[in-house]
Amino acid sequence: MLPQPSQPQSTTNAHLISEQSFDSNISFPPPSQPQTRYPASPGSASQIDADLAMQPTSSPAEAEDLSQAGPVECPAHSRETLYFKVGSKVFEYPTHLLCHMSKKFKAFIKKQEHEVVFPEDPKHWDMFLGYLAHLRKPSTTPEWLSILFVSTTYEFVEMKQGALEAVSADDTIHGTVRLITCIDFSIYDWFINSVKEVLAIPLEDFTVDDYERLGPKLTRALNSIRGQILNVRQSNLCSKPELVHQCNRQQEECQREWDRLYWGLTIRLFHPQQPDTGANILHLLDAHRQHPCYGPAITADEFRSAMKEERDILREGMVEVADLCDVPHDVIDSAVQAEQL
Repeated sequence: MLPQPSQPQSTTNAHLISEQSFDSNISFPPPSQPQTRYPASPGSASQIDADLAMQPTSSPAEAEDLSQAGPVECPAHSRETLYFKVGSKVFEYPTHLLCHMSKKFKAFIKKQEHEVVFPEDPKHWDMFLGYLAHLRKPSTTPEWLSILFVSTTYEFVEMKQGALEAVSADDTIHGTVRLITCIDFSIYDWFINSVKEVLAIPLEDFTVDDYERLGPKLTRALNSIRGQILNVRQSNLCSKPELVHQCNRQQEECQREWDRLYWGLTIRLFHPQQPDTGANILHLLDAHRQHPCYGPAITADEFRSAMKEERDILREGMVEVADLCDVPHDVIDSAVQAEQL
């Protein structure tokens, strides 16, 4: 099961959307044992105590004793060393390194006067801090997702970029898996293309696993968008504008060439792998708007509005999906400005 993102304040996420559990066949290693110390990463300007520079020290026996002893107490932290609790585990790390790398992390710990507690699963922090201290190197997508999860939640920008590149290189993450991964880990760069990728899946290829990953609410929203777009595409294909013959060629020949041009372009709306959009078809038709016969048909307001209707449906649908998934509207606005929508 892909981990669900936990923000410092409770927010809506993909786990709350689905009424059934999401299983992407990705399993995480068991979390490390309580009380782990991490040294500063190599090349750091800080000088830390010898005991802080130790490798993670807890053993299975110690972990068993701790689990029997009750809740783990978090030591008081100082300006040099930060102790913070995640689940049943306490982590130790040089304070200034984490605060220097993330203003959001720094702001979060300042809000907590005594014991610093983070709401995430400790296995994600164990992987993140181990990688940051050059003690562990991720070798699987789930391990990179743990790093991506923490770095995204607390805005460790450099760490996020490296993890994002590693996860993006995994070509097994596509379709509904890619969309849910995008939502759960706040990979907003993936959002627009992930939604488009799911919308492009033919209904006959949409599996029970896809439904269970998305959940009923998100599936209904996406299928509503899909249905509206399909209706518009069918209408555009069958609603070829009538020509008013004005050129010097024979009318039948001119009409035949217009039929070939129009249907040759609009059939792209139904390409099985990469269907084109009405707005892009309109852009291709605009190259012929100087034709004395084609021009009036192409520039007619009613025709142009009909060809852009798919784009409007997609934009409105994206906003609805973004609201369900707690994705900021800025992502939609940026895509519109970049003409991705």
